[in-house]
Amino acid sequence: MKTTHWTSRRARILAPKRREDVGIETIGDDRIVSDAQTGATHHLNATAAMVWSWCDGRTMTRAMARRLTQEFDVKLDDAQDHVDQLVSFFAASNLLETAIVA
Repeated sequence: MKTTHWTSRRARILAPKRREDVGIETIGDDRIVSDAQTGATHHLNATAAMVWSWCDGRTMTRAMARRLTQEFDVKLDDAQDHVDQLVSFFAASNLLETAIVA
């Protein structure tokens, strides 16, 4: 059986780092990320908020995926797809500061 992945490519950012000037507000398990530069806000669910919190410029995306498998009943490949999608979203939204790129 072929697995359908959220993204057809792995994230090219290996150790994402969130921008320090991006604001974050906690509402329950969710987070609201606010970009003062653009005025954009992004609602992150609990999973996305976890990945966001790990974007410290040192934690590799593979390690993030492994952490998700510990938090949720999910296979490593599926967790990696989730992390890749989220990191790609963060990058496309200009929420990341620096990154190690493959």
